[in-house]
Amino acid sequence: MRELLVIDCETTGRNSQVHEIIEIAWLRCESTADGWKIRTSEEYKIKPGKIELAEDEALAINGYDPSEWTDEATTDLSIVLRKLNDAMTGVDRLLGHNLIFDLRFLSEAYERENIVHSDFPSYYDTRAEGEDLKRRGLVHGASLSRLCRHFDVNVGGRSHTALIDCEMTVGLFNVLESRSLPYPILIKFWTYQNPFISPSFSS
Repeated sequence: MRELLVIDCETTGRNSQVHEIIEIAWLRCESTADGWKIRTSEEYKIKPGKIELAEDEALAINGYDPSEWTDEATTDLSIVLRKLNDAMTGVDRLLGHNLIFDLRFLSEAYERENIVHSDFPSYYDTRAEGEDLKRRGLVHGASLSRLCRHFDVNVGGRSHTALIDCEMTVGLFNVLESRSLPYPILIKFWTYQNPFISPSFSS
């Protein structure tokens, strides 16, 4: 049985060496005759330690509100990272949208927390297929929200929350991987060492 782990992080900015993860979610999915099905999901808020370094635009996009990131509502980053380490064990590949952004933040977080982690598995990136479709003039944009609107992927909830973005990503991947589209799509896989780098990233 093939398994994917879909990952998304929300952060206080774009620089993984300066900014912090404030929300992370992942979905464990398995391959079925009807596409990738979600089997388990986890979502955590993480209280930022250096909110004064945050980018206002990033906080506006991900909906950061101090009243929702209280001590009671958040989980210690080290605990979340260890849970993610366990979740990555045994999966065939990861999946995300511009996933190298998330993986670089995670790599920095593991280092800051002095947690040894296994190498990140190879991964699929829906942003890569989106950029290819945009280059071919088949879609107007490669952001997750635009691609989901184009392909009529609806999961409910507000985008730029980690769990909803994971659900949108696996829904989009199911469409891209299906053979029902009127044009060919070549789905590649990438690695942390040889990642897909978006030429025009906007999530």
